Amino acid sequence: MLEGNNFTRNKLKPYRVLVPLMPLIGGAFLLIGTNETHAAGWENVVLNKPTTSSGYTQPYDPSKAVDGSIEPTSRWYQASNGEKWIEVDLRDWYIVDRYVVTGMGVHYGWNDQRDPYSFRLQTSSNGSNWVTVDTVQNNVSSNLQKSIPPVTARYLRLYIDQGNARNNQWASIMEFAAYGERLPVPQAPVHFTGTKNGNTVELSWDAVPYATSYKVVRDGITLYTGSLTQFIDTSALPPGEAVYTVQAVNTKGESTPSEVRVNILTDAERVAQAKAALALGLAPGDTVESVSQKLTLPLTGLNDTTVSWSSDTPDVITNEGAVIRPRYDLGDQKVKLTATIAKGTASDTQTFEVTVSKMTAQDTLNQAADILSLGDLSAVQENVSLPLSGYGGVQIEWSSSKPLVIAVDGTLTRPSYSSGDTDVTLTATLQLAGLTKTKDFTAHVLRLPMSDTEAVDAAYRVLELPLTTVTGDVYLPKDALNGVQVSWSSNQPEFLDHTGHVTFPTYVQGDQTITLEAVVSRGGVELRKTFSLLVPALPVSADEAVNLAASTLHLDYPQGIKDSIALPRTGAFGTQIDWSSDQPDILSDSGQVNRPKYTDGDINVQLIAIISKGIASVQRSFTITVLKSLPNTPYVRLNGSNPIVLETGDSFTDPGASVLDSVYGNILIPDLSGIGNVDTNVPGVYVLNYAYSDNGSWTAEPAERRINVLPRAVAAAAGNEDISSVIVTGALPNARLELYNAQQELIAEGIASSEGKYTFTPVPEGASYYVLQNVNGMKSAPSGLVYPQGLTAQRVADSITSIPTPRTSDTMLTLPAVPDGFRVTISSSSQPDIVRTDGTIVQADTPSVVTVILDVMKVSDGSHALTQAIEVIVPAKVSMDTGKSNKDKNEDQDLSAGIQQIGFSEQGKTVSLFVPPAAFLDEQIQQALREGKAYADIRLEQEKQMSRVLLTHSVLNKWDQLGASVISRYGTLMVSSDTLTSMAASGQQDVTISFQQADQQFRDWAEQQPNLKLIGPAVEIKANVTGNSSIVLPLDSVSSSELQNVEPQFSILVMYENGEHEILKGTAVVNSQGILSSVSLNTSRLGTFAAAVSTNASQVDQTRVQNDPLHSSDSQEPAQVWPDLQGHWAAKSLQSLAAKGWMQGYKDGNMRPERAVSRAEFVATLIRALGTTGDESLSTSFTDMKGHWAGSAVDAAYRQGWIQGLTAQTFGPDESLTREQAMVILSHAMQNQTSVPSPTGLQSYKDDQQIASWASTAFEKAIGSGWISGYPDGTLKPKAAISRGEMAELLVRIFK
Repeated sequence: MLEGNNFTRNKLKPYRVLVPLMPLIGGAFLLIGTNETHAAGWENVVLNKPTTSSGYTQPYDPSKAVDGSIEPTSRWYQASNGEKWIEVDLRDWYIVDRYVVTGMGVHYGWNDQRDPYSFRLQTSSNGSNWVTVDTVQNNVSSNLQKSIPPVTARYLRLYIDQGNARNNQWASIMEFAAYGERLPVPQAPVHFTGTKNGNTVELSWDAVPYATSYKVVRDGITLYTGSLTQFIDTSALPPGEAVYTVQAVNTKGESTPSEVRVNILTDAERVAQAKAALALGLAPGDTVESVSQKLTLPLTGLNDTTVSWSSDTPDVITNEGAVIRPRYDLGDQKVKLTATIAKGTASDTQTFEVTVSKMTAQDTLNQAADILSLGDLSAVQENVSLPLSGYGGVQIEWSSSKPLVIAVDGTLTRPSYSSGDTDVTLTATLQLAGLTKTKDFTAHVLRLPMSDTEAVDAAYRVLELPLTTVTGDVYLPKDALNGVQVSWSSNQPEFLDHTGHVTFPTYVQGDQTITLEAVVSRGGVELRKTFSLLVPALPVSADEAVNLAASTLHLDYPQGIKDSIALPRTGAFGTQIDWSSDQPDILSDSGQVNRPKYTDGDINVQLIAIISKGIASVQRSFTITVLKSLPNTPYVRLNGSNPIVLETGDSFTDPGASVLDSVYGNILIPDLSGIGNVDTNVPGVYVLNYAYSDNGSWTAEPAERRINVLPRAVAAAAGNEDISSVIVTGALPNARLELYNAQQELIAEGIASSEGKYTFTPVPEGASYYVLQNVNGMKSAPSGLVYPQGLTAQRVADSITSIPTPRTSDTMLTLPAVPDGFRVTISSSSQPDIVRTDGTIVQADTPSVVTVILDVMKVSDGSHALTQAIEVIVPAKVSMDTGKSNKDKNEDQDLSAGIQQIGFSEQGKTVSLFVPPAAFLDEQIQQALREGKAYADIRLEQEKQMSRVLLTHSVLNKWDQLGASVISRYGTLMVSSDTLTSMAASGQQDVTISFQQADQQFRDWAEQQPNLKLIGPAVEIKANVTGNSSIVLPLDSVSSSELQNVEPQFSILVMYENGEHEILKGTAVVNSQGILSSVSLNTSRLGTFAAAVSTNASQVDQTRVQNDPLHSSDSQEPAQVWPDLQGHWAAKSLQSLAAKGWMQGYKDGNMRPERAVSRAEFVATLIRALGTTGDESLSTSFTDMKGHWAGSAVDAAYRQGWIQGLTAQTFGPDESLTREQAMVILSHAMQNQTSVPSPTGLQSYKDDQQIASWASTAFEKAIGSGWISGYPDGTLKPKAAISRGEMAELLVRIFK
């Protein structure tokens, strides 16, 4: 392109690159600009030149538009439809840069929109193909003069798009002029050069004015035609001289040629030049006399030659230039490098000699340490080979953390079995040239196998029998672990022998307590252990039942009978009784009595009872004396049984009686009813008397019948609660209930409720029971037998669905607690190398998920049940490789400074696990307390893709006074003291908090929110905490700068774990320099968060930012909203005092209403409230107030007599102020505003006796003045610390 596109008429500048002035095809043109005033001699190139047009109206032909005249009749005019244009043949090539179009409006009277309105100036090289170079729209000038970028043209045409402003029906041009100069033939190019570069020849020349192209020729062959001012000849040229010419070309012709000659080298010449130019590539700082870094050995040289290299000492410098420095003890070493330069068939060599510096002593020492290895030390059982020298002549000395286990010469003394495996740190001290370096190795030494004593003792301790009551053959182990043998003996082998075979005692023999002795032995060592087991008796057999029933069957009538008797048909233990009589006419088998005549005398009747059960039976005889009737005296004979046994609710009909003649036995009176009342709804013994007299002539011997009304049998059922029980229903209200075992032994008694219910609990398991109810001395029939069981092994197993997650420090898995009488063990583990069946945890390098199945055993009966499969997350083992020596690590541990950091990978992400040690937390907490903060900082450094903080359960009780502020580069999570202490008290496991950058899905959602702009990183925060927490999100530097000195509306965009989205209001926070740095949010739910600002200028947040830090003496305008005041009972009072400047918030954006008020803070706040100022020039009289922020306030209060010190010299500014101390200070400060104390005002409070005598008057004044009213539980809590919220409420009441 022409330089700057500028040229003048008389002088053209040289150009390096030429854009074509005119392409070979017609219609193209060259844009040529000028920055100089046009020369006055430039000609009108269209004046009187041949002209044609699209048409015209006589006499206004187109030639009149280029005749130089603007007379009214000298113009071109066309009044026909269709195209309208006028064309001029310039007869030569011209450069044109200005044209003039004169319309009819130059004449008075024709200036009413008659001028050409829209037209185009066009150029052509052949009169056929046209290119528009300028366009005019909406022309209002009668004499338009316009400059254009210079163009070359052979023909010019003015194309009319709209002939006049009114319409396009006609067009008229008074005069058309174009100005420029003729195009000259170009000059010969100058500065034509040719350079041989490898296999090519590079040609270049200066640009020539007016040239449209250039032609390059070599030895008569045209190589190039084009507009560039350079050319590269890539032809394969023979050695010798090559002649090149170049000519400038335009439409007017070609310039004279410029010539350059280029010498083409032979291969040998090229190699020679390349050899002379070849050099080694030395790294910065290296010389040929001292090489320590990789050499750059070029593989190509000058003139497109190739270079190959060889080293005479490839173990020091390789053929590729890699440098392996000699060991320190070998010294510097010279190396000869030979380069072979080749081109075609020609080649030559060049030799370089360099000196490679030996390794430094420190580098040698470092390398010796890197390669020093002791092999596999994970299970050491033999002596360890400890080398005394190493790489580079390094000398090695060894030390051992446990020389009694591994001595400094590597001799091994394994620990005893009971001592367990142990880890020994072996420290190698490497020495060279006065320098030292240490390297640690950890050897895991396996303990010795068990000795006989250890093995027997271990087996003795674990040997147990998992039952106390025998329900079947007992498994008696004969072999224990570690080759220990167990032999057994029994004190009653007839019931339970040494093999565990059981022979249950009979019902009559009863339960048997057996003592088993186990002899645990190995080698010559033995221990004895005894176990006491209960072998329960068998249920009663049929033979036993009939014999027992026979032995308990009694007919006790020693005085004889004269009335019918009841003969039982059933006996104990489900037996049946059948009766027979040897004199049924006197005493029948149903118990019916017919008394003998007086003359027959008393008659003995033999009753035979056959007691049977199944096929078993036994016979028992009874002799009953039936008394004779009285002489000449009729007697009453009862019908039916006597006594009659009923159950409550039964109906009763008197069977009646008859009167018989005592001599002849005939019936005198057939139907006789008894006299008396029977209430079958109430248990008891009722009597009916039967008597008869025949109008005084005779009186029959009377009789009486007993009706025994028994309570009905109750319903008994086994309970299904955790403890075995018997549940009784259907009893009479307040009935006495008796619980018996199957052996008819009374076990327990109780009283039925008004609903007739009662529960016997606990009851011994493994036995059957029945229940009787006893009302008014009448016992019911027994209930059905029940077999109560408490918790079963299966029920306990089903209730276990989780296992406590182990902490990082745990070495044993904590199994779930089970009720008394049960044991739980691990039945199986999916990864026994991580969680063993004995509960031992062996942590892996990464967190592991292990599936465990537990076995639950009930001790009383030995029953077992398995739980469902339970997943346990075992944390990764904590191991740090800091690169420090053992000595350095010990020093670090002694100082307990900093946070332990462990790095590992999890799901493709690098994770930093931070474990703050207890000493570090103590220091941070104490520092926060000294600074009056509500949160102690835990700041994370060197974070990776995910940061995870682990607060172990053992340190959670440290947070009883303030919360934890975990500060990550992604954001800050502030967990309150209440949350942490409640988690410590509830037994919850470790607290885990994690931070990581939000995923793209969240950012896509966040960036789509209207009128919101993200102003910081998006962060995902997770923690296993409950309750409210504060989130603080940092601003990026650009947003922080843009938002200074404005009050925008901040928002927090949130996505919770369940996918729910929410946009919440955020609170701005500034740092201690007053710079807006972050946005905070108080929330009870965690998830993914991002801070944003409103892009709507009309939305302005009135929430002010809060400075950091603040002390009670800081003059700082507080934030209007504090997250921890939401819903607090003292929120209104605290905000009121903050608005007055009496109280301030804290740097974390909270007011801390429940924080205890210090003595200094209370006095300073009171001084502000009263408008009293202290004298800053006066020094306080208390030694602990010198330099304190509240010094002047305390001094002012002391001088006015409001306060006293804890001692004569100390005030205790940072100690908590009690409520009674606060009342005394207020009483002194407000003595003119208090009511008369009421001496009886304190007596209505429960803890009035706790008020110190020196504070009682102050409390009475405070109550009388309405400042305080006590707590809802009726107390004043005088010894309790007063909180910030209570102080605010108190001052609002005083100064209302």
